[in-house]
Amino acid sequence: MTNYTDGPIYLSASTLDAVASCSTEAVLSNVLHYISREERAELNAGLAVDKAISAWFAGVQRKDCLGIFNTEYRAWATENVADDDRLSYSNVYKIVSTWLDNHPVGSFPFHVRQERIQVDFKFPIGDEFIWVGRIDLLADDLQDGHLIVVDHKTTGRISHYWARKFRLAASITGYLWAAQQHIGDTQVDGAYINAIETSKLPSDPTRKCKEHAVPYIECGILHAKSQLIGPFTRTPHQIEEFKKTAIYLGRKYKSLLQRFGDARHLHRVRMQGTFTGACSFCQFYEFCVNDRPIEHIGNYLQQKERWKPSENQLENQLS
Repeated sequence: MTNYTDGPIYLSASTLDAVASCSTEAVLSNVLHYISREERAELNAGLAVDKAISAWFAGVQRKDCLGIFNTEYRAWATENVADDDRLSYSNVYKIVSTWLDNHPVGSFPFHVRQERIQVDFKFPIGDEFIWVGRIDLLADDLQDGHLIVVDHKTTGRISHYWARKFRLAASITGYLWAAQQHIGDTQVDGAYINAIETSKLPSDPTRKCKEHAVPYIECGILHAKSQLIGPFTRTPHQIEEFKKTAIYLGRKYKSLLQRFGDARHLHRVRMQGTFTGACSFCQFYEFCVNDRPIEHIGNYLQQKERWKPSENQLENQLS
């Protein structure tokens, strides 16, 4: 069996979320490196939207931001996503285009410096692990001048439940801690979620919209939804608890790496999601419903590239 624990063990927000949720999810996603077709579409669409919006905050013209989105998503989505799916190229393009129209950079309650867009980080956390990730924006709060973290998020639906989870989300706590390590003396006060809904825009040519009194095909883009959620803050105690819990989960992840690097041992991995209710929203739901048939895993899941921090991440952070 390959020893996956040679060298540093990188902990990201998504890795620790999976470990905390269910060992089967963590092994499939972060040890064996599988992804569902639906999750790949979510991931690819989200990354394309993120790059287009990051360029917008960097001062890139609207047409060029849309060009970035096209480069990142159009060919893949055209080949892999159905035309009537909410994550189809045309639907997500309309959402991004509408967002750019409705959100001039000057309309936000913060100012963004170009050098603080998509800030990669990697910092030691405990003796064995390295906390890694990317902060979409490190911005200056226009109210008091302190720094804040801004994270772009796409979701099928911006609901009260979905927005509420960020008040305590470990990913936000970890980003705030990393931002403070990166900046040093400057105070990092809180975080915003720049939420963009990627639901299917209505496009029926005959049904009339009650809200706009025209056929849906004429007002579809008016139903595109987005929301700036926050700000969320963290106390010093909450940040310390994040670090302790991340190390605790990191040790569990290390054990999973050591024990389950061979897919043939998947039947021995625990399924905590069946107790906590996490299965309902898990990308591996159908695979597990069908008794985790490792011999037919290709019918359910795809391999994904093994993620490693990019070489251009801030090298001095590990010195």
